[in-house]
Amino acid sequence: MSFLVVAIAVSGGGIEDLKTLFGKIPANVHIAFIVVAPLRRDRESKLSELARRYSSLPVIKVTSTTRIQPGYVYVIAENSLISVNEGMLHVRARKPHELINTAIKDLFYSMAMDLKERAIAVVLGGMGDSATFGTTMIGKQGGYVITKEPEIGANSEMTKNVIEYDSPNVILPLDDIASHLVELSERHV
Repeated sequence: MSFLVVAIAVSGGGIEDLKTLFGKIPANVHIAFIVVAPLRRDRESKLSELARRYSSLPVIKVTSTTRIQPGYVYVIAENSLISVNEGMLHVRARKPHELINTAIKDLFYSMAMDLKERAIAVVLGGMGDSATFGTTMIGKQGGYVITKEPEIGANSEMTKNVIEYDSPNVILPLDDIASHLVELSERHV
């Protein structure tokens, strides 16, 4: 695998940011994107429909083991967890005893271990600290971490936590993230 894999963590208030980001990603980009959100068990995910509407790339809702390929957007299915191993996305249902949704942490950690310097985490926003551990691991394994610049009064607790505890590689305004990812991809080839 010679391309970058970008995992985008989004929750609650980050959905609008996802629309903006995908609206700026070119169709010919040599990057694979994985969208992950800590969804509630009883809520049907609209993430794949949203990504299809705003992305120029094909979108796949991950419901079974899937090979990661550049030029695609992979979206977590509701009530599931995904991880990366040997260039494949593996999915499993959340068990009833798993009260805390660890989707972001699990994906980021597995990417750090499997993809090393080809792993990129993008933290757009939302509540909680679910991205902090995984982004730390991505950084330690040679990957790259981008956080959206927190906005005053916005739902940006997750980005603030990553900034405070992890020291991301770069903190950018939302409008600059897509072009930065393309630059990283061009340098990686």
